[in-house]
Amino acid sequence: MPCTHLPQGQSGIIFKIIHIIKGLRELKSLDSILDRLLLEARRLVGADAGTIFLVEGSELVSSYVHNDSLFSAAAVNRHVYLDARLPIDGTSLAGHVARTGQMMVIEDAYAIDPSLHVAFNASCDERTGYRTRAVAVLPLVSSRGRTIAVMQLLNPTSPAGDPVTFGERQVSCLNLLADQAAAAVEVGLVTEEFLLRMPRMAELRDPAARHPWRGPFRFALVRDGRLGPGCGPASSPAL
Repeated sequence: MPCTHLPQGQSGIIFKIIHIIKGLRELKSLDSILDRLLLEARRLVGADAGTIFLVEGSELVSSYVHNDSLFSAAAVNRHVYLDARLPIDGTSLAGHVARTGQMMVIEDAYAIDPSLHVAFNASCDERTGYRTRAVAVLPLVSSRGRTIAVMQLLNPTSPAGDPVTFGERQVSCLNLLADQAAAAVEVGLVTEEFLLRMPRMAELRDPAARHPWRGPFRFALVRDGRLGPGCGPASSPAL
């Protein structure tokens, strides 16, 4: 479990957040950004577990999961949580926060006030035997005011390792972190989208890139007599 907790004093908290954000901005890949953000958020409040969901259309997709009680970062049973999809509605805490754009803090996931009109999705607890208690769920909002991700932290502990709920200082700190970290996540999303589009852009610039039998490679095969007049190998069993 991450052993770091909140620094003493408001100035200490602000300095810590600045240090975290600086580290996030130095990372290039979206995976690295999400992993570091989740780790640092957990360290701040001593959370045993956490998930970052990315918004994809009308759904949330769990993209990064930590749980010190159930698995290490490389454990096989992470598949229970990874790539889980939740609708953006009130059937889960994360879906509710994605829909409203408002942070939610719950002292006991199994004793939620009915007046909140939101439910805790206990499916992962049921499949793994984990017991979710306190939950803090925060939206990560883009520069255009759109929720692009949701961070959910579970089961905070005291510096001595005792179970606690999310206190006022912790909530304030997590809010500040989410507000500042959203920009790094947004940059990561834009970078990933650009990288995914690069092959298509290459095809548009050079149609031969879509067909290995075209261009210089095909010319060399024809020259060597290993390619017939069609688009593929004609008589050479070696190809």
